[in-house]
Amino acid sequence: MRHTRRPWELIVIDNGSTDGTGIYLAGVQDVAQVPVTVMSNARNLGFPAAINQGLKAARGDYLVLLNNDAVVTDGWLNQLTSLAEMDSELTTKNTKDTKGENGRGDRQRMRIGMAGPMSNYASPPQLVENLPYANLEEMHAFARRWREEHRGQWFTVGKLSGFCLLMKRAVYEAIGGLDEQFGLGLFDDDDLAERARRAGFELAVAHDLFVHHYGSRTFQANGIHTERLLQENSDKFAHKWGLPVVGQRVILRPWAQGGKGPQITQMHADEGTNKGNTSKKNGHRNEPISRPGPFYLRTSASSADNTIIPKSP
Repeated sequence: MRHTRRPWELIVIDNGSTDGTGIYLAGVQDVAQVPVTVMSNARNLGFPAAINQGLKAARGDYLVLLNNDAVVTDGWLNQLTSLAEMDSELTTKNTKDTKGENGRGDRQRMRIGMAGPMSNYASPPQLVENLPYANLEEMHAFARRWREEHRGQWFTVGKLSGFCLLMKRAVYEAIGGLDEQFGLGLFDDDDLAERARRAGFELAVAHDLFVHHYGSRTFQANGIHTERLLQENSDKFAHKWGLPVVGQRVILRPWAQGGKGPQITQMHADEGTNKGNTSKKNGHRNEPISRPGPFYLRTSASSADNTIIPKSP
């Protein structure tokens, strides 16, 4: 509430909690200065199903998927909406002639449909490693410094981590929500990205925005075997899209209060024969190695300075 500028609405899916979350959310509804909708499920229906409930109820032009263990930072929503609305043109190389008839080069309009931040717990290239903070107060100070150091920088990717993901309503209307065959979650965000890109939308990362993510809190609390679920959904994703291999896997370490140090604890798959070959290995978790190579930064008017805000629901 403190870090999100109005107007906006909050839709919370209480996905079968038994720890008093419902009582807490009722209190939030009583004091919130923005519309708060709480939808309660008797049992955990899984991340994709819960997100789809929220998407159907949302009224805005921008839809944000936000995990319950994410900690947003000042102005985060403005930065994501500003990046998603950016009118951007890329000069594309013509194989016959790099100059168009007007001598300024061929231009191709970029349609950014989804946007996400950098984080301590997200698959590369959204991952920021070796962070200096040990508590949330230090994290917010770090996020402010990060924004100043990387002001105006952004880049496109083949996939966005679903823990904090902004999607334009136009994208939702074109491709729908998350695929519920992925059950409790994992690879649902890979699948969403695949459908968005095939529909002609670009995915962008605000390099000047940092959002904290504790990581895997729900899976840990419920004793879910993450590695097994990851493999099962990896197979579903590969089968759905006819992919023989699902690229590089990155194992991340959840953040703990007082902890510092690297967030990647293991990296494997497709590294033996393709090591150093960035045209085949681009560092996206669970991403097919046939996708585009390394990202590069683009600079624009800073999303942190932009005053675009979500339209009223």
